[in-house]
Amino acid sequence: MNLLHTGFAGIPTPLYYINVIPIIICIALVIFYIRGTKNNRNPRYRPSNWQRVSFFASVVVLLIALEPPIDLYADDSFTIHQIQHALLRMVFPPLLLLGTPLTPLLRGIPSWGRQKIIKPLLSSKTIQVYYSFITNPVATAVIYIITLYFWQVSFVHNASVENILIHQVMHITMIVSSLLFWWMMIDSKPHTSKLHYGIRILFLGLLIFPNTFLGSIITFSSTAFYTAYNPADSPFTMSLLRDQHIGGLILWMSGDMMNVIVAAVTMGVWYNKEEGNRPSI
Repeated sequence: MNLLHTGFAGIPTPLYYINVIPIIICIALVIFYIRGTKNNRNPRYRPSNWQRVSFFASVVVLLIALEPPIDLYADDSFTIHQIQHALLRMVFPPLLLLGTPLTPLLRGIPSWGRQKIIKPLLSSKTIQVYYSFITNPVATAVIYIITLYFWQVSFVHNASVENILIHQVMHITMIVSSLLFWWMMIDSKPHTSKLHYGIRILFLGLLIFPNTFLGSIITFSSTAFYTAYNPADSPFTMSLLRDQHIGGLILWMSGDMMNVIVAAVTMGVWYNKEEGNRPSI
């Protein structure tokens, strides 16, 4: 088994190269979601049309991020790699949660899976304690930021580019930490976030600072940190340093913009709920 990344230029027939596991996961998600939606007779937990669109859009985004050409070019360009990470961290999780997938997916899983796997996991005291810890708002935010920073440490990032197993661990931890963070920010029925809307906006605002700090260091550095990329194989004609600057800008802008957008939407939802609860004169 070759654990080294080869990049787009190293694949003899790149148009036929696919990642099988993400495709299997996405197909399973779609099948379970459709099956669970049909089996759900409670209108309270039935996804609306726009929620279904959001869910299926999240699956498409996941496939785009983890399949060619992005996944292959990500081995040759820091810029493309940061686009891939932005899709996995900033686009896929919110779209998935806005699709209210929890009830449909649980209902769509075969009964033996619910009884033999899901039910024992949910009833496990160890799992419950662990879940309570990682969904604590402060712990969730810390995990989210540490994950972001850890994978941008130069030698760690370079190792992930050169070794496919490390790269897969990178993607898994990014997706999980991001899902936890957006789970805290988005009410995805039947789940309701523990945080008041005002606190959510505060968290989104505060987390802009570490993201901006990291992005600015990468963008304005005069030293090329990420030397595992090969400019000769890159889809762009640029130096390692220029590639790093553009990638850092993508990391910086995508994180800040998404936080601002979600904060604005949260403020609107908060205002509408307050108006709805206000007694009429």
